[in-house]
Amino acid sequence: MIGAGTTRRTFLAASAGVAASAMLASGTSAQDGTPEATTTDGGWSFTDDKGVTVTLPEAPKRLVIDVNPAAPLWDFGVRPVAVFGWLANPEGNFGMAGGNIDSSQVEIIGNGEETIDVEALIALDPDLIITLTHLPDDPLDYWSLAADGPLEQVQQVAPILAISAVQSADAQLARFAELASALGADLESAELQDARASWQASEDAFKTALAEKPGISAIFGGSFAGEIYIANPKQAGDLVYFRALGMTIPDVDLPEGSTDYWEALSQEAIGKYQTDMIMNSYRGDPVETFTAIPTVATLPAARAGQIFTWNQDFIASYQGLSSILDGLTEAVTASEIVTGS
Repeated sequence: MIGAGTTRRTFLAASAGVAASAMLASGTSAQDGTPEATTTDGGWSFTDDKGVTVTLPEAPKRLVIDVNPAAPLWDFGVRPVAVFGWLANPEGNFGMAGGNIDSSQVEIIGNGEETIDVEALIALDPDLIITLTHLPDDPLDYWSLAADGPLEQVQQVAPILAISAVQSADAQLARFAELASALGADLESAELQDARASWQASEDAFKTALAEKPGISAIFGGSFAGEIYIANPKQAGDLVYFRALGMTIPDVDLPEGSTDYWEALSQEAIGKYQTDMIMNSYRGDPVETFTAIPTVATLPAARAGQIFTWNQDFIASYQGLSSILDGLTEAVTASEIVTGS
Protein backbone atom coordinates (compact mmCIF):
# COMPACT_ATOMS: atom_id res chain seq x y z
CA MET A 1 0.00 0.00 0.00
CA ILE A 2 1.11 3.56 -0.66
CA GLY A 3 1.11 5.69 2.46
CA ALA A 4 -1.23 8.66 2.53
CA GLY A 5 1.56 11.01 3.55
CA THR A 6 3.75 10.07 0.63
CA THR A 7 0.76 10.08 -1.68
CA ARG A 8 -0.31 13.61 -0.92
CA ARG A 9 2.73 15.51 0.21
CA THR A 10 5.68 14.49 -1.88
CA PHE A 11 5.79 12.39 -5.01
CA LEU A 12 2.28 11.11 -5.51
CA ALA A 13 -0.80 12.86 -6.79
CA ALA A 14 -3.94 11.01 -5.78
CA SER A 15 -5.59 10.31 -2.46
CA ALA A 16 -7.36 7.23 -1.20
CA GLY A 17 -11.17 7.24 -1.23
CA VAL A 18 -13.33 7.34 1.84
CA ALA A 19 -16.92 6.21 2.20
CA ALA A 20 -18.32 8.84 4.52
CA SER A 21 -20.31 11.80 3.27
CA ALA A 22 -19.99 15.43 4.37
CA MET A 23 -22.27 18.42 4.56
CA LEU A 24 -21.64 20.74 1.63
CA ALA A 25 -20.65 24.34 2.21
CA SER A 26 -23.37 26.90 2.75
CA GLY A 27 -24.72 28.11 -0.58
CA THR A 28 -23.99 24.88 -2.49
CA SER A 29 -26.15 21.99 -3.55
CA ALA A 30 -25.74 18.79 -5.57
CA GLN A 31 -27.21 18.91 -9.04
CA ASP A 32 -27.38 16.51 -11.97
CA GLY A 33 -26.83 17.55 -15.55
CA THR A 34 -24.12 19.15 -17.66
CA PRO A 35 -21.74 21.40 -15.70
CA GLU A 36 -22.30 25.01 -16.65
CA ALA A 37 -21.94 28.55 -15.38
CA THR A 38 -24.49 31.33 -15.41
CA THR A 39 -24.40 34.99 -14.48
CA THR A 40 -27.76 36.73 -14.45
CA ASP A 41 -29.53 39.50 -12.58
CA GLY A 42 -30.38 36.79 -10.09
CA GLY A 43 -26.75 36.03 -9.30
CA TRP A 44 -23.88 33.77 -10.32
CA SER A 45 -23.68 29.99 -10.37
CA PHE A 46 -21.28 27.30 -11.52
CA THR A 47 -21.58 23.51 -11.43
CA ASP A 48 -18.27 21.78 -10.76
CA ASP A 49 -17.00 18.30 -11.63
CA LYS A 50 -18.46 16.80 -8.45
CA GLY A 51 -21.92 17.87 -9.59
CA VAL A 52 -22.01 20.59 -6.91
CA THR A 53 -23.54 23.91 -7.91
CA VAL A 54 -22.28 27.01 -6.15
CA THR A 55 -24.71 29.92 -6.27
CA LEU A 56 -23.69 33.42 -5.18
CA PRO A 57 -25.43 36.81 -5.24
CA GLU A 58 -22.84 38.06 -7.75
CA ALA A 59 -19.73 36.85 -9.56
CA PRO A 60 -17.02 36.01 -6.99
CA LYS A 61 -14.07 38.38 -6.85
CA ARG A 62 -12.04 37.25 -3.84
CA LEU A 63 -10.72 33.86 -4.87
CA VAL A 64 -8.52 31.50 -2.86
CA ILE A 65 -7.14 28.72 -5.07
CA ASP A 66 -4.94 25.66 -4.61
CA VAL A 67 -1.63 26.03 -6.49
CA ASN A 68 -2.47 23.30 -9.03
CA PRO A 69 -5.66 24.87 -10.40
CA ALA A 70 -4.34 28.38 -9.77
CA ALA A 71 -1.68 27.88 -12.48
CA PRO A 72 -4.04 27.24 -15.43
CA LEU A 73 -6.51 29.84 -14.20
CA TRP A 74 -3.64 32.35 -14.00
CA ASP A 75 -2.88 31.73 -17.67
CA PHE A 76 -6.51 32.51 -18.43
CA GLY A 77 -6.19 35.82 -16.57
CA VAL A 78 -7.77 34.88 -13.22
CA ARG A 79 -5.93 36.38 -10.25
CA PRO A 80 -6.55 34.91 -6.78
CA VAL A 81 -6.02 36.84 -3.57
CA ALA A 82 -4.25 33.80 -2.11
CA VAL A 83 -3.04 30.29 -2.91
CA PHE A 84 -2.73 27.20 -0.72
CA GLY A 85 -2.06 23.48 -1.02
CA TRP A 86 0.43 20.63 -0.86
CA LEU A 87 2.70 22.62 -3.20
CA ALA A 88 2.24 26.01 -1.53
CA ASN A 89 5.86 26.60 -0.60
CA PRO A 90 5.86 29.62 1.75
CA GLU A 91 8.83 31.10 -0.14
CA GLY A 92 6.71 31.19 -3.28
CA ASN A 93 8.61 28.44 -5.10
CA PHE A 94 5.82 26.24 -6.41
CA GLY A 95 8.03 24.06 -8.60
CA MET A 96 6.85 23.08 -12.06
CA ALA A 97 3.26 23.14 -10.77
CA GLY A 98 3.27 26.92 -10.39
CA GLY A 99 3.62 27.79 -14.04
CA ASN A 100 3.35 31.53 -14.56
CA ILE A 101 1.96 32.39 -11.12
CA ASP A 102 3.68 35.52 -9.77
CA SER A 103 4.00 34.62 -6.11
CA SER A 104 4.68 38.26 -5.22
CA GLN A 105 1.12 39.11 -6.25
CA VAL A 106 -0.66 36.58 -4.06
CA GLU A 107 -0.77 35.71 -0.39
CA ILE A 108 0.42 32.18 0.43
CA ILE A 109 -1.65 30.58 3.17
CA GLY A 110 -0.19 27.08 3.17
CA ASN A 111 3.21 25.52 3.67
CA GLY A 112 2.85 22.05 2.16
CA GLU A 113 2.47 20.14 5.40
CA GLU A 114 -0.18 22.53 6.75
CA THR A 115 -1.95 22.87 3.45
CA ILE A 116 -4.09 25.83 4.44
CA ASP A 117 -4.08 28.25 7.36
CA VAL A 118 -7.75 28.45 8.28
CA GLU A 119 -7.35 31.62 10.37
CA ALA A 120 -5.60 33.35 7.45
CA LEU A 121 -8.36 32.11 5.15
CA ILE A 122 -11.04 33.61 7.38
CA ALA A 123 -9.18 36.93 7.47
CA LEU A 124 -9.15 37.04 3.66
CA ASP A 125 -12.96 36.84 3.55
CA PRO A 126 -13.03 34.84 0.29
CA ASP A 127 -16.04 34.57 -1.99
CA LEU A 128 -14.96 31.22 -3.43
CA ILE A 129 -12.35 28.48 -2.93
CA ILE A 130 -11.14 26.40 -5.89
CA THR A 131 -9.27 23.11 -5.87
CA LEU A 132 -9.06 19.75 -7.68
CA THR A 133 -10.63 16.35 -7.07
CA HIS A 134 -9.16 12.94 -7.92
CA LEU A 135 -12.35 11.11 -6.90
CA PRO A 136 -15.24 13.23 -8.21
CA ASP A 137 -17.89 10.90 -6.77
CA ASP A 138 -16.44 11.12 -3.26
CA PRO A 139 -17.96 14.07 -1.37
CA LEU A 140 -14.85 14.35 0.82
CA ASP A 141 -12.21 14.27 -1.91
CA TYR A 142 -10.93 17.83 -2.28
CA TRP A 143 -7.23 18.12 -3.17
CA SER A 144 -5.24 19.69 -0.31
CA LEU A 145 -8.40 19.73 1.84
CA ALA A 146 -8.84 15.98 2.23
CA ALA A 147 -10.62 14.13 5.00
CA ASP A 148 -7.49 14.18 7.15
CA GLY A 149 -7.16 17.94 6.66
CA PRO A 150 -9.27 20.97 7.57
CA LEU A 151 -12.06 20.36 5.03
CA GLU A 152 -14.95 20.79 7.45
CA GLN A 153 -13.56 24.08 8.77
CA VAL A 154 -12.88 25.41 5.28
CA GLN A 155 -16.41 24.54 4.15
CA GLN A 156 -17.74 26.91 6.78
CA VAL A 157 -15.72 29.83 5.39
CA ALA A 158 -16.73 29.84 1.71
CA PRO A 159 -18.10 27.47 -0.95
CA ILE A 160 -15.62 25.17 -2.69
CA LEU A 161 -15.47 24.30 -6.38
CA ALA A 162 -13.49 21.27 -7.61
CA ILE A 163 -12.27 20.47 -11.12
CA SER A 164 -11.57 16.80 -11.89
CA ALA A 165 -7.89 15.91 -12.22
CA VAL A 166 -8.67 12.47 -13.66
CA GLN A 167 -10.23 13.56 -16.94
CA SER A 168 -8.13 13.97 -20.08
CA ALA A 169 -5.84 17.00 -19.96
CA ASP A 170 -7.61 18.68 -22.87
CA ALA A 171 -10.95 18.16 -21.10
CA GLN A 172 -9.42 19.76 -18.00
CA LEU A 173 -8.31 22.68 -20.14
CA ALA A 174 -11.86 23.11 -21.44
CA ARG A 175 -13.23 23.10 -17.88
CA PHE A 176 -10.70 25.67 -16.69
CA ALA A 177 -11.54 27.83 -19.70
CA GLU A 178 -15.24 27.58 -18.82
CA LEU A 179 -14.58 28.46 -15.20
CA ALA A 180 -12.24 31.32 -16.14
CA SER A 181 -14.88 32.75 -18.47
CA ALA A 182 -17.47 32.54 -15.69
CA LEU A 183 -15.04 34.46 -13.49
CA GLY A 184 -14.70 37.24 -16.04
CA ALA A 185 -11.83 36.17 -18.32
CA ASP A 186 -12.02 37.19 -21.98
CA LEU A 187 -11.40 33.97 -23.88
CA GLU A 188 -11.51 35.87 -27.18
CA SER A 189 -8.60 38.16 -26.28
CA ALA A 190 -5.73 38.25 -28.77
CA GLU A 191 -3.36 36.81 -26.16
CA LEU A 192 -5.51 33.77 -25.46
CA GLN A 193 -6.33 33.21 -29.12
CA ASP A 194 -2.60 33.21 -29.91
CA ALA A 195 -1.99 30.80 -27.03
CA ARG A 196 -4.75 28.52 -28.33
CA ALA A 197 -3.21 28.50 -31.80
CA SER A 198 0.21 27.66 -30.32
CA TRP A 199 -1.31 24.75 -28.38
CA GLN A 200 -2.94 23.38 -31.50
CA ALA A 201 0.37 23.69 -33.36
CA SER A 202 2.11 21.82 -30.52
CA GLU A 203 -0.49 19.05 -30.76
CA ASP A 204 0.13 18.74 -34.50
CA ALA A 205 3.92 18.63 -34.03
CA PHE A 206 3.60 15.92 -31.35
CA LYS A 207 1.36 13.78 -33.53
CA THR A 208 3.77 14.20 -36.46
CA ALA A 209 6.74 13.14 -34.30
CA LEU A 210 4.84 10.03 -33.17
CA ALA A 211 3.80 9.18 -36.73
CA GLU A 212 7.45 9.24 -37.80
CA LYS A 213 8.25 6.60 -35.14
CA PRO A 214 5.12 4.47 -35.05
CA GLY A 215 4.69 2.48 -31.86
CA ILE A 216 7.35 4.28 -29.85
CA SER A 217 6.46 3.59 -26.22
CA ALA A 218 6.92 5.28 -22.87
CA ILE A 219 6.13 4.85 -19.21
CA PHE A 220 5.70 7.78 -16.84
CA GLY A 221 6.85 7.50 -13.24
CA GLY A 222 9.87 7.84 -11.01
CA SER A 223 11.49 6.75 -7.80
CA PHE A 224 10.97 7.94 -4.26
CA ALA A 225 12.04 6.55 -0.91
CA GLY A 226 13.39 3.33 -2.38
CA GLU A 227 10.32 2.45 -4.45
CA ILE A 228 9.40 3.07 -8.06
CA TYR A 229 5.98 4.38 -9.05
CA ILE A 230 4.45 4.04 -12.51
CA ALA A 231 1.54 6.33 -13.39
CA ASN A 232 -1.76 4.77 -14.40
CA PRO A 233 -2.58 5.93 -17.97
CA LYS A 234 -6.27 5.41 -17.27
CA GLN A 235 -6.23 7.87 -14.36
CA ALA A 236 -3.50 10.43 -15.05
CA GLY A 237 -5.15 13.12 -17.16
CA ASP A 238 -2.03 13.97 -19.14
CA LEU A 239 -1.38 10.32 -20.00
CA VAL A 240 -5.00 9.86 -21.10
CA TYR A 241 -4.44 12.83 -23.40
CA PHE A 242 -1.08 11.60 -24.77
CA ARG A 243 -2.62 8.22 -25.54
CA ALA A 244 -5.46 9.89 -27.43
CA LEU A 245 -2.86 11.75 -29.52
CA GLY A 246 -1.21 8.46 -30.48
CA MET A 247 1.47 7.73 -27.89
CA THR A 248 1.94 4.11 -26.83
CA ILE A 249 1.75 3.89 -23.03
CA PRO A 250 1.30 0.43 -21.51
CA ASP A 251 -1.35 -0.26 -18.89
CA VAL A 252 -0.10 -0.68 -15.36
CA ASP A 253 -0.67 -3.79 -13.27
CA LEU A 254 -3.65 -2.78 -11.14
CA PRO A 255 -7.02 -4.44 -10.54
CA GLU A 256 -9.61 -3.86 -13.25
CA GLY A 257 -11.42 -0.60 -12.64
CA SER A 258 -8.88 0.63 -10.09
CA THR A 259 -8.84 4.37 -9.43
CA ASP A 260 -5.27 4.25 -8.12
CA TYR A 261 -3.05 6.86 -9.72
CA TRP A 262 0.15 4.81 -9.33
CA GLU A 263 1.44 1.26 -9.37
CA ALA A 264 4.09 0.92 -6.66
CA LEU A 265 6.98 -1.39 -7.53
CA SER A 266 10.11 -2.61 -5.84
CA GLN A 267 13.24 -1.60 -7.71
CA GLU A 268 13.68 -5.25 -8.72
CA ALA A 269 10.28 -5.32 -10.46
CA ILE A 270 10.81 -2.41 -12.86
CA GLY A 271 11.95 -4.82 -15.59
CA LYS A 272 8.32 -5.68 -16.29
CA TYR A 273 8.15 -2.42 -18.30
CA GLN A 274 10.34 -2.61 -21.41
CA THR A 275 9.61 0.69 -23.14
CA ASP A 276 11.55 2.91 -25.51
CA MET A 277 11.35 5.97 -23.26
CA ILE A 278 10.92 6.67 -19.57
CA MET A 279 9.45 9.98 -18.43
CA ASN A 280 10.75 10.62 -14.92
CA SER A 281 8.74 12.81 -12.53
CA TYR A 282 10.47 15.95 -11.32
CA ARG A 283 8.97 15.29 -7.89
CA GLY A 284 10.97 12.10 -7.42
CA ASP A 285 14.68 11.39 -7.73
CA PRO A 286 16.40 13.29 -10.56
CA VAL A 287 17.11 11.51 -13.83
CA GLU A 288 20.75 10.86 -12.91
CA THR A 289 19.79 9.22 -9.60
CA PHE A 290 16.94 7.26 -11.17
CA THR A 291 19.14 5.97 -13.98
CA ALA A 292 21.79 4.86 -11.46
CA ILE A 293 19.41 2.32 -9.89
CA PRO A 294 20.95 -0.97 -11.09
CA THR A 295 17.71 -2.48 -12.32
CA VAL A 296 16.73 0.73 -14.10
CA ALA A 297 20.15 0.93 -15.75
CA THR A 298 19.47 -2.37 -17.53
CA LEU A 299 16.27 -1.15 -19.19
CA PRO A 300 16.39 -0.45 -22.95
CA ALA A 301 15.42 3.19 -22.44
CA ALA A 302 18.19 3.70 -19.89
CA ARG A 303 20.84 2.01 -22.04
CA ALA A 304 19.82 4.29 -24.92
CA GLY A 305 19.90 7.43 -22.78
CA GLN A 306 16.17 7.91 -23.32
CA ILE A 307 15.03 8.96 -19.83
CA PHE A 308 13.57 12.45 -19.65
CA THR A 309 12.07 14.72 -16.99
CA TRP A 310 8.26 14.72 -16.72
CA ASN A 311 6.13 17.41 -15.09
CA GLN A 312 3.46 15.33 -13.37
CA ASP A 313 1.85 18.63 -12.32
CA PHE A 314 1.06 19.57 -15.91
CA ILE A 315 -0.81 22.84 -16.32
CA ALA A 316 -4.13 22.54 -18.13
CA SER A 317 -4.01 25.82 -20.02
CA TYR A 318 -3.12 26.54 -23.62
CA GLN A 319 0.35 27.62 -22.52
CA GLY A 320 0.81 24.73 -20.13
CA LEU A 321 -0.19 21.99 -22.56
CA SER A 322 1.91 23.58 -25.31
CA SER A 323 4.92 23.44 -23.02
CA ILE A 324 4.55 19.78 -22.07
CA LEU A 325 3.75 18.71 -25.63
CA ASP A 326 6.79 20.58 -26.96
CA GLY A 327 8.97 18.79 -24.39
CA LEU A 328 7.53 15.41 -25.34
CA THR A 329 8.00 16.15 -29.04
CA GLU A 330 11.67 16.88 -28.39
CA ALA A 331 12.01 13.65 -26.40
CA VAL A 332 10.34 11.55 -29.11
CA THR A 333 12.44 13.20 -31.82
CA ALA A 334 15.62 12.49 -29.86
CA SER A 335 14.68 8.85 -29.21
CA GLU A 336 14.65 5.63 -31.19
CA ILE A 337 12.61 2.48 -30.86
CA VAL A 338 14.84 0.19 -28.84
CA THR A 339 12.43 -2.50 -27.65
CA GLY A 340 11.89 -4.27 -30.92
CA SER A 341 8.25 -3.23 -31.01
